[in-house]
Formats: sequence, structure tokens, C-alpha cells
Amino acid sequence: MEVPFTIEYCSTRNGYLAQYEAVNGQTDGRWWRLLEWNQIVYLFLPLLIALVAALLERNAFLLCVVCFTGLSTARHLGYRIALHRYKLEKVLTRHVGKEIRLVFTEPAIVEHDSGVESTAPWSALKNFWNHRETICIEFANGAWAVIPKETVRPSEVSFDQIEALLLRNNVVRQTRLGRESQ
Repeated sequence: MEVPFTIEYCSTRNGYLAQYEAVNGQTDGRWWRLLEWNQIVYLFLPLLIALVAALLERNAFLLCVVCFTGLSTARHLGYRIALHRYKLEKVLTRHVGKEIRLVFTEPAIVEHDSGVESTAPWSALKNFWNHRETICIEFANGAWAVIPKETVRPSEVSFDQIEALLLRNNVVRQTRLGRESQ
């Protein structure tokens, strides 16, 4: 593989979903993945203890209070999950369908996106993931290049060659999902 080389692709919803999963962990629809440890400890554990106490004491008022609090908490969590999904869909569909061209050269990567040309030296590349047939490249300024394999125009360059070039230029490959891998 000779440098420079060019890849052209179109951004997709699945590509951005792969990028989101690579950074934040799996988003397979399991609601409990949105819970944080302190929510479990400070909300559900006291509710469980109060429920057991109400049942042991056969206290109808306490049982009603516990049930009402539990239902209110579940409603709040349901709202939070729905809001999370709405925001995720909004973010994922914002840039879908954009035609992007990346030119890999020896000193830098040049991105052509919507008539704007951006150049980033190799030292500005922070990490990359190869997740769900998508290469996600994170830049030091927080920007991303999300390259879904399904929309890459036919060329002589494969995903393995892109990975090899990134590794050769000391870009850190992330293998585990989520930020805990850093």
C-alpha cells in the first residue's frame, strides 16, 4: 500500500451507532445499562428494604407508600430511557448521508466534507476502533472520522490496510468497548 491514498464514503446511521457503541459501550436496548450504580444503591435498595418491612409488619400504609415510590421511580427511569433514545437518534441522523473523502498522506490526513477541507497531522489522531464493520478515528480535538465499510467506494485499499497505516503512525487501537479501556 502506497501513501497517499484516498477513500470515499457516505456517512450512515449504523456507522454513527457503531461509533457511539465503541465509545460508550453496547447499546443493545437493555434498559439496565442506563442505570448507574448510585441509582441502584440509593433508590432500589431502600425500596426493597421498605417493602420487606411493610410486608413483615403488615402495614398497609407503608406498603402503599413503597409501591407509589417504586412506581414513580420506574416512571422516571422510563422517561430517562426514552429521552436518551430520542437524543441518540437525533444525533445519529444529523450527519447521515454526507459524502466524505479522506486522503491519507505521509504527514497528515486530509478530510473533504461538504466543501470544507481539514488537515490533521498524524499526531492529532488520538485513538481508533474497528467495531461493527466501521473504523472510528478519534482526533485530539474531539472530532471523529466514522468510516462505515458498507459505503466505502470500491478501491484498492482495505480496512486492514487502513488499520495498519494507523498503527504504523502510532495511533492507539482501542479493543474494548467503552471509555473504561483508556
